[in-house]
Amino acid sequence: MAQAAETQRDKFPLSVLRQPRRRAAMTQAQRDKLSIVQRAYVDNDPRWRDHRRKLAAAQDTKRMTLFDNEAAAMRKKGRNFTPDGAWGHRV
Repeated sequence: MAQAAETQRDKFPLSVLRQPRRRAAMTQAQRDKLSIVQRAYVDNDPRWRDHRRKLAAAQDTKRMTLFDNEAAAMRKKGRNFTPDGAWGHRV
């Protein structure tokens, strides 16, 4: 039984093994239809430009956010963080 778990671990990333799928897998026809609908939204909907800007801003924010352990490690190295978000060094 332990051997079967090792082969599962080798085949799939840990994130897949830990999180069970909440939805049924999509068929190829469903993926094709979704792709067509998404392309039509991007090409024809005037709201897409604002939506894309909002998605990009969220992605930037996520990229610039540190976990508590990351911030602590950086503080240990002598870095501090100013209220405006700029990087600083202890003097």
